[in-house]
Amino acid sequence: MQMQASLILFLLSTLWCFLCIEGKDAYVQPQEEVKICLVMNVHNDESVIERCLESVKEIVDCVSVCDTGSTDDSISLIKQFMQRSDIPGKIYRHHAAFATKDAHKTIKDLGFSLSHTYLLYLDPDMAWLPQSSFSRQALKVDAYLILAKSSTPSHYSYNPRLVRASNISNNFDPLFDSFQESSHCVKLHTVSIESIGDASYNAEKLEREIEKFSQAVEEGSESERTLFYLAQCYVGVKNYSEAIKWYKARIEKKGDREQIWFSKYMLGECYEELKEWSDALNWYLEAYQLDSSRAEPLRKIATYYRLMGQNDLAYLFAKHGSRIPSQDNQLLFSATPLFDYQWDEELSITAYYTRYKEEGFTAVNEVILRKNIPWHVKTQAYNNALFYVKNLPNARFQPIRIQLPLIEEGVEDRYYPMNPSIIKTSTGYKVICRAVNYTQTGAKIFRTIDKTGVFRTRNFLVEYDFDFKLLSQQEIMEVLPRQRFHSCNVAGLEDCRLFECQSDLWFTCTTFDTNPTGNLQISLCKLEEEGLNGTIHVESLTPLKGPDLYRCEKNWLPFIHDDQLYIVYSYDPFIIYKPNSKTGDNETVVEYTPIHDFSHFRGSAAPIEFEDGFLMLVHEVVVTHDYERRYLHRFLYLDSNFIVQELSMPFIFQHTGVEYCAAMIIDHSKSELILSVGIEDHDAYLCFVDLETIRSLLHPLTMHHETSFQKLNRRLF
Repeated sequence: MQMQASLILFLLSTLWCFLCIEGKDAYVQPQEEVKICLVMNVHNDESVIERCLESVKEIVDCVSVCDTGSTDDSISLIKQFMQRSDIPGKIYRHHAAFATKDAHKTIKDLGFSLSHTYLLYLDPDMAWLPQSSFSRQALKVDAYLILAKSSTPSHYSYNPRLVRASNISNNFDPLFDSFQESSHCVKLHTVSIESIGDASYNAEKLEREIEKFSQAVEEGSESERTLFYLAQCYVGVKNYSEAIKWYKARIEKKGDREQIWFSKYMLGECYEELKEWSDALNWYLEAYQLDSSRAEPLRKIATYYRLMGQNDLAYLFAKHGSRIPSQDNQLLFSATPLFDYQWDEELSITAYYTRYKEEGFTAVNEVILRKNIPWHVKTQAYNNALFYVKNLPNARFQPIRIQLPLIEEGVEDRYYPMNPSIIKTSTGYKVICRAVNYTQTGAKIFRTIDKTGVFRTRNFLVEYDFDFKLLSQQEIMEVLPRQRFHSCNVAGLEDCRLFECQSDLWFTCTTFDTNPTGNLQISLCKLEEEGLNGTIHVESLTPLKGPDLYRCEKNWLPFIHDDQLYIVYSYDPFIIYKPNSKTGDNETVVEYTPIHDFSHFRGSAAPIEFEDGFLMLVHEVVVTHDYERRYLHRFLYLDSNFIVQELSMPFIFQHTGVEYCAAMIIDHSKSELILSVGIEDHDAYLCFVDLETIRSLLHPLTMHHETSFQKLNRRLF
């Protein structure tokens, strides 16, 4: 028995050693490195060739060029590139059809393996645009389809521009050899190709292409793709009548379904360019009938009817188009490709003039909240929101009326109340009300009434009872013996946000003289316990340090949680600081990056406890076409970890203009939300809204905006 056990142990030990040796050998065996060979046909391309070569110098291992008769400096520039970049290569001089055969010879002569080398086909007027995530060592399949903007400015297309050298024939051409997506050929989304030729270069190239394709047609050797690209070239030179002729010839040939669809779609564009809408509409509908999974024809129809003022028809086509899901199996696209957000953009304009106006407002909001949208589209969406936005429902306003000083002796004008902030106390409520000596128009033109030209702010601490009966007011004085940087024509502590911490009164404010760089800064101030003779003094003032001293800081939101002070710093990323009241240093306690675009959110009212999480208010500034500023507001509901879960549609308080809310609380009866609001830097109000209304305004974030975060630090909890 003991002998059998020993034998089994010996066999297991031997097997283990064998496996370890095999595993070690497999582990240390080096993997052959992936190589990339640039393949290019050249003909008098000196104006673009260097930009093309520079775009690939970090990723190619060799160059194989077929020169079809250049008489300029193209070849000289290629040789100079290879010499200074130390990238080997060869230049051949004969017909472009031999480019792939030449590339195979180049690879073999350099001793590269055909099975581990990819051929990258670029025209001289193309630039290789990789993302940071692109890795050539990750290349595995036989061919990759890369999105390229054609030199014919009518379309984008996925072509097999990166192909394993061992898997293609010597007469391969990426423009005419079709690959469909499969396990052996996939779209490469980490890179794209863009045309870099100028107008004169492109025009000359198009004329050469038209001559080449036309000759093939005359000789009777045209293929389906020859007809297609001939039509595309005529679109490029804006000869729409000839383009129509060849698109129709291509359709008659039948074959590739997507090319036929695209030909019908382009016939619609050609007829539209010729102002023949009935024919254009017919071909757009023909394209849609052929492939109802492609929404591009509906977008063209919707846009046409909108521009013609036929908004109900525009809405009909835009609404249907918005229901068509995006497809990832297409290879041909219009030169103005359709993106999902464009349906919201279309509906945000069209629906306003129909019975479906609320859908238009929802579409505006969708554009505002989406990331990765062109800035001009986002800007237009904000301006469109001004048409839809409504007043906060069920709101009533009580003006803050206190005794304000004269701006100057001998004049009738007094300081104007603005931008109050409010807290709840054991005896009622306290408010800091800012007062100023200037007027403004559209937050664009500011005029001070002060003879010395100084824009002054004075602040007043106001106390109310439970029924908002005025009990007292005290002017807040800040005369601390502190270092003050930069004298300017602005004086005072601006936009104070009041809070109570451990029975002491504090506030944050914007200061102009605390930052040695001259930029605005947020400072943390503590008030003395009691005032005398109608004044109360600032006991301490600590400038708070942001991430960059050279950045203008405003709209930090202080709030108390578990008897500790925290500050909402920003929304995108969403950052909460824990400040040190003595040093001004800030510790980041919450940070995450939402999928939604919160980058336009600012201020306004700090988080307060609401249901199982927190409620806060933000504002968004819309800069109009005449550069005036309009303020929109919205509520955010955050869960217990300060992750935004719900939000309201944008709204205004009293009018579309300069409105500013610095704080909000729930009243003592726990039935109303009270917001402190400044209007046009001229009036101050308390706004009362029942909590049922607030709850009705909040809606979950839409599913395709589901929140995610790149970084979340939960030390706060």
